Amino acid sequence: MTVRSPITLPGSSQARTHVETLRAGILKREVWTKPHLSIGVLAHNQTDQTIPTKSNQVTALHVTMAFPKTYRAYQYENYGLLENELKIHDNVPQKALGAQQVRIKVRSAAVNPIDYVLLEGLGQAFTGKTPSEMEPFNIGFDASGEIVEVGSDVKRLEVGDAVYTSTPFSAFGTLGGYAVVGEEFVAAKPSNLDFNTAAAVPSVALTAYAGM
Repeated sequence: MTVRSPITLPGSSQARTHVETLRAGILKREVWTKPHLSIGVLAHNQTDQTIPTKSNQVTALHVTMAFPKTYRAYQYENYGLLENELKIHDNVPQKALGAQQVRIKVRSAAVNPIDYVLLEGLGQAFTGKTPSEMEPFNIGFDASGEIVEVGSDVKRLEVGDAVYTSTPFSAFGTLGGYAVVGEEFVAAKPSNLDFNTAAAVPSVALTAYAGM
């Protein structure tokens, strides 16, 4: 009889630890298949509009980098066909940061089937909400980037950390310049992965891990 070794993720125990850190925060969200695209996030020229209240201040626990008041992002105002509804908005206001959240400057984001599944009709069933012109929805769950701000209760992550994330339904919106995500949904990016590769990992790895 042949005894097979347990299945391990690429990168052995280190990568498995990263995936488990991400997995700990997933609220039983199902993602059906791998992303078919990993894209660089839209550039913006808004460096003159920085948040003044905490910019570059040093506190006992945290440092906050300067970041723009608004950013570019893909959004939609109605459910419907992706080619009809998905738009690029140039002046999306930054979200307020919660005590246990981090703000990520997105370097790369992955496109998953769940993104257009929500947009094209199942969003109401999954989220219980409807987008509108006044409150458009962002799009995207997986991303990689660098932390530019941390909440007062964040313990594991710091400003400047290179990270990757798979967001919950309450915080999706990674196809944009910035994303605000709970610390529990964010892990340090493995040093052997570039930002594009790291962005494509989370939902794929979690789906595979759930099937082990």
